[in-house]
Amino acid sequence: MHRTKEEEEEHQLSTVRASWTNLATLENQCRSACRLAVQINPWALEYVKIQTAELCRAAVERDGNVLSLVEEQTEDIVLAAVKKTPHALRHAMLQNEAIVSCAVQGNGASLKYVWQQTSRLCEVAVSNYPHALHYVQEKTLQLCRAAVLCNPSIITTMKDPPEELYVMAVTRCPSICQLRHDISEKTQLQIVQLDGMTLRFLRNPNHAVCIAAVSQNGLAVQFVSTPSLEVCMAAVMQTGLALAHISAQTEEMCLTAINTAPSAFEHVQHQTERICIVAARVGCGAALKLLCHPNYELCLAAVTHNGLALAHVERQTEELCLAAVTQNPNAFAYAKHQTEAVRKAGNLRSSGRRVTHKFLGRWNRKKATAAAAASQARPKT
Repeated sequence: MHRTKEEEEEHQLSTVRASWTNLATLENQCRSACRLAVQINPWALEYVKIQTAELCRAAVERDGNVLSLVEEQTEDIVLAAVKKTPHALRHAMLQNEAIVSCAVQGNGASLKYVWQQTSRLCEVAVSNYPHALHYVQEKTLQLCRAAVLCNPSIITTMKDPPEELYVMAVTRCPSICQLRHDISEKTQLQIVQLDGMTLRFLRNPNHAVCIAAVSQNGLAVQFVSTPSLEVCMAAVMQTGLALAHISAQTEEMCLTAINTAPSAFEHVQHQTERICIVAARVGCGAALKLLCHPNYELCLAAVTHNGLALAHVERQTEELCLAAVTQNPNAFAYAKHQTEAVRKAGNLRSSGRRVTHKFLGRWNRKKATAAAAASQARPKT
C-alpha cells in the first residue's frame, strides 16, 4: 500500500518509538526518525544510512564515545565528543591544540591518546590527574615534582626517584615509608628532621636517625624500640612530656624534663625529694603534697610560677595568697587569707581588664553552703 510522505514519516517515527534498533529495518530513513532514534540512544547512529554533521554532533553530545561511529569527523564534532567524554580522544581521526587541551583538561589520563605531547600539555594533564605521569614520554623533574605535590603516593610507582622527590612525598604522606625498604640514612635524616614523628614508619632506623627524630619532636621516642640514654635525654630536652614514654628513667633525666615542662612531673616514676623540690620551684603544685614540710621559699616559688599551686599549700600566709592570686586570679578560691589586698589582686587580670565576679560568687556560695551544713551538724545545746 502506497503511503504519502507524511504517512511514511509517521510510520517511521512510530516504528522507532517502539524500539530504536528498528531504525536498521527502515529502507528510506527520514531525518526525523533518525533524529528521534539518536535522541533515544546515541548509539543508534550505527544504523543511520546517511549521516549528517548535525546528527553526528547530537549523538556525540550525548555520549562522546559514539565518535567511533562517525564517518566524517570534523573539528566541531570531535571537540564536542571530547568535551563530553575526554577518553573519546582515542577515536579521533584528527587532533589539534584545542581538541587535545580540552581532553586533558577534562581528564588527564587522556594524555595517553595524544599523538604529539608538549610540555604544557603534560603539565596540565599531570596537575589534573597525577597518574597521567605514566603516559608522559619525557618525564622531567618538574613534571615529577608536580605529580608528587598533587598525589604523594605516586612516588611508589616511580623507578628510582630522586631523593628530593622522595623526601617531598614523605613529608606530605609519612606512611609511604612503609612501602620502601631501601631508604638511605641521608634520606631518613632529611625526613625525620622535617617531622620527627615519621620515625614510626621507618624500618630499623639507626642511632643517628633516632637522635635527629627526637630532637625534632621528643614524643617520637615512643617509636624507638630500645632507646639509649642519649636518645632519652635528647627527647626530654625537646619536650619534657616525652618522659611519659620512657621506662628507664634517671634522676637527671627527670629533672631535665621537669625544667622543660613542669607537667612532666606526673610521669616521674620515682619522685625523690630533690625532684619534688625542683618541680615545686617551677610551679608544679602537686609536688608540694609529696614533701613533708615544704619551706616558705619553696611555696613562694611554686605559687609565683603557678598560682593554682596554692591549693597544695597548707601553711598559707597573706604574702603567699597575694603572690598566687596575682599570678592567677582563680587561685583566690584556694586562699585561706582572703584579705582586701588579696581580693583586689584577684579582681585584676594580667591584661588589666577586670574579672567578672562569677567565679568569686560561686566560691563564696560554696563556702556559705559548707558553713550552713556545718552549723546544722553541730549538736544543739
